[in-house]
Amino acid sequence: MTLSTQTENLLTHIAADPACTPEAIFDNLSRLLAAPAPANSCLLPGTVGEVIGTIATELDLPCAPLGSTGNLAIEIGDPAAPLDLLVTSHMDRPGYRVLNLDDATLYPLCAIRVPGSGYECEGIGLRYLDDRVVISARGKLRFVEEGGDYRISFRVESGDLEWGDAVATHTKPTVSDGLVIGTGLDNAVGVMLALLSAHTLRQYAPEAMAGRKIIF
Repeated sequence: MTLSTQTENLLTHIAADPACTPEAIFDNLSRLLAAPAPANSCLLPGTVGEVIGTIATELDLPCAPLGSTGNLAIEIGDPAAPLDLLVTSHMDRPGYRVLNLDDATLYPLCAIRVPGSGYECEGIGLRYLDDRVVISARGKLRFVEEGGDYRISFRVESGDLEWGDAVATHTKPTVSDGLVIGTGLDNAVGVMLALLSAHTLRQYAPEAMAGRKIIF
């Protein structure tokens, strides 16, 4: 079987796979974005790691923590084979911590990019309570340029914000002319690509995985 024939067969299977329809993909993206995804803490109870594990189970994929790295891993192929390919994606979304509780200003936990000064998006406050991550507040994140940098604030609309809470973007995706639009989509799209790629190769190309191993 030639590579082009294998590719054509995979594309045929993908087109007929219920998990790969635009509706199913959008539904799973929405599930991923609805879950709290705090930086460096995505395997805690109550976070997106639980949702990723559930989707993996629905796709009949093995999914487990990767040692003590704080990451989830899906391994397909021959367990005894050397690693041929490592496909990575991050699970967390841009996160922030409280800089000044009085005016609810924040500082970012990673490099960020925003569309411009005055940009607003939905956000949530996250707190570790009773052995799981819970949503402690809902409101709006606002980014205002000041002196070449951004002043980031969180306007609480429900709940409350405390020292030690994390704040994250939390925007429902929408579809416009076939394009999915939302804030913080990069991680969810990467996770979906990893899940669906592993699912497709494992289900429809077992011969291609003979003597090979891929970790997602």
